[in-house]
Amino acid sequence: MTQSPLFTVVLAGYQTEPYLRKALDSIASQTFRNFEVICYVEESTDRSLEICRAEAERDPRFKVVTGPKSGCVGPTRNYGIDHASGEYIVFVDGDDWIMEDMLEKLSVKLEQTGPLDVLAFACVSVSDEDADLKTTPKLSNFSARDTDTLFSGPDAIRRSGRNGGQFFAYTVLNTYRTAFLRENHLHQPGGILEDFAWMPHVWYHAKRMAYLDEVFYVYRRRPGSLTTEASARVIHDIAKTVLPGLLDLISAEPVPEDILTIWSNQWIAVFY
Repeated sequence: MTQSPLFTVVLAGYQTEPYLRKALDSIASQTFRNFEVICYVEESTDRSLEICRAEAERDPRFKVVTGPKSGCVGPTRNYGIDHASGEYIVFVDGDDWIMEDMLEKLSVKLEQTGPLDVLAFACVSVSDEDADLKTTPKLSNFSARDTDTLFSGPDAIRRSGRNGGQFFAYTVLNTYRTAFLRENHLHQPGGILEDFAWMPHVWYHAKRMAYLDEVFYVYRRRPGSLTTEASARVIHDIAKTVLPGLLDLISAEPVPEDILTIWSNQWIAVFY
C-alpha cells in the first residue's frame, strides 16, 4: 500500500524560466522525503513547462499540470487545494526557493503539536540571489515567543496586530491542513492581491495554529513580476476583490471589535 505524502508542494511555474531551476532544486533536495509536488504551469512563452516536465521525468514525486493564462496565481493554488494528496499544502512561487530542511522541520513541529489548521513561519525578501540570507531582515507576522504555544486563528490576528498595522499577507508564509481548506471552502479569488483577500478568511476560521520562528522561504523581488509591474491593477483589485471579500466576511461572521480594529489598521498600512 502506497503511503500518502505528508506534504503537497504546489509550485506556480508560469513564465519563470530564469529562476525555475533553483525553485525545483530547492524542493527536490528536501531532507524530508515524504512529499509530492504539483507543478502548475499556465501557458508561457518561455521554457517553464519544458523544465518542469524534465524534472517530472527524473523524479516521480513531481507531476505537471497545465492551464490557460489567468494573469494571477489563484487558479494554480486552487488546483492544488482541490487535487493535493498530502495532509498539508505548501505553496511555492516559481521564482522563489525554500530551505532544504523546511519540510523536515515542519514535520517535527507537527509531531509536537498534533494536527494544525495553519502552521506559520518566516521568510526573507531578496533581489539578489547571492544575498547573505543570515543578515537579511526576517519577515514574519509573529514574534519568537509565539513559537512556544498554540493559538486560534482569531488570536493569531490579535498577535499579528502587534506589528503596528504591518501585515505580511503572503500565502507562502504558512503551511495549511488540506482538509481544513476544503471543509471551509477556502479557495483564492482572482486578481493579483489574492493573498490579502484570502488570508483574513483563513486565519479567522482556523481553530489550531502555531508558529515556527525560522526562515524557510526566500521571496525574490524581481522586475516583471505581477506585483511590481501592475500598480494600476493593484488599486483595481483592492477595490474589486479584496475589500468586498473582507466586508463579506464581516457581514457573515460575528467578528469581535478588536479584530475589526486590527484589520482597519492593517488596511490603512496597505493603502499607504
